[in-house]
Amino acid sequence: MTLVYRQEYQKVPGLNDCPKVLLPQEWLCDETTYLNALRKRGSPLLKNLDFG
Repeated sequence: MTLVYRQEYQKVPGLNDCPKVLLPQEWLCDETTYLNALRKRGSPLLKNLDFG
């Protein structure tokens, strides 16, 4: 198994379509609209959370 830091993906020669690698908190920030919609629909896992 080879681990690559997310900043190194951009430096790989021949890799034109670089994957977007996010930390969990970055992903959550991008998904706030979706998570709020789920919470408003009554998702039991998200009912006590507010995503701003």
